[in-house]
Amino acid sequence: MSFTIQEKIRTLLVGYGELGRKSHHPLLNNSPNVKIVGIVRAKDKEPVYGLPVFTSLELAVQEQKPDLAIISTPHHFHYEQAKLCLENNCHVLVEKPLTLCYGEAEHLVRLAEASERLLVIGLQRRYEGLANVFRDLLKEGKLGKIQLIHGLFAHRFSDQEVQGWRSNPKFVGAGIVDDSALHLIDLLLYFADGKVQDLHARVLGGEDGNLPHSFTCFFDTDSNVTVSACGSYLSPVNSVQEEISIWGTNGALFARRFCKEWNTNPPVVFFKSSDGKQKQDFNLSDMPMGRELPLKTLLRFLAGKAPRDALLTEAKNTLETHRTIELIRKAHDRN
Repeated sequence: MSFTIQEKIRTLLVGYGELGRKSHHPLLNNSPNVKIVGIVRAKDKEPVYGLPVFTSLELAVQEQKPDLAIISTPHHFHYEQAKLCLENNCHVLVEKPLTLCYGEAEHLVRLAEASERLLVIGLQRRYEGLANVFRDLLKEGKLGKIQLIHGLFAHRFSDQEVQGWRSNPKFVGAGIVDDSALHLIDLLLYFADGKVQDLHARVLGGEDGNLPHSFTCFFDTDSNVTVSACGSYLSPVNSVQEEISIWGTNGALFARRFCKEWNTNPPVVFFKSSDGKQKQDFNLSDMPMGRELPLKTLLRFLAGKAPRDALLTEAKNTLETHRTIELIRKAHDRN
């Protein structure tokens, strides 16, 4: 089956918040093989840069007949919006999370396959420099068989960023679990390359109507890898701490990032063989980085300029991530 679109890719922006305005729209404007055919937003019907604006997704899809819909709305709406678009013959990119319920994620994957449409998730870490280094080292045999993986991140949204729908559990789900934790868990599972077994988790926060702010978990996979992960929004405002360690039978890969003030600098990455004889630093500054990578890759694929296996975050490839997030969420519910 060919997915290549010979004419310009008719694209509908569903949601026009920070991602839509600052990331998706500029990228689409600078893509010569794309035509933006409309914007769907909750209330305002005023045209945006001459583009038609709709308050009804169903009407927008019926009138504009897009090839691709990009969904960046509050999490609670993702399932119904993606479902409607797939049922109307659209390829779909959904910013994470795909849904707030694993069963709904499974249904969307089946629907995409039955409709012969693409369903891609906006999880960029698999496309970034650290994942590229990991793939190269694994292919070269320098890591050997992966045995243990650990990941940590901590940051904090500003007060402005958690206003509105981001402060409402109905729209955002289980706080950190349905938001930033997805990036970390998805990357660690990508490295582990297996299904989760015997997960233990604890989620902190969520009392008195507040959203959960921290989590920790560990689990084994059927690929015989043990994974531990933790994350928190208790970090000082505008600072970021991240680390990922991967231990294999032949060597280990370490990534560290510490920002006293928010910036987009890549992590420091270092490899060392198990016998200590081989050491290698990696400079990620010239490697891909940023939230626009899933959309860039999807556009290249639809234009016939990239193979399908370049789509690292097709929804079918992230189902284990969403299942794991649901297991962590259930641990929160039990608490």
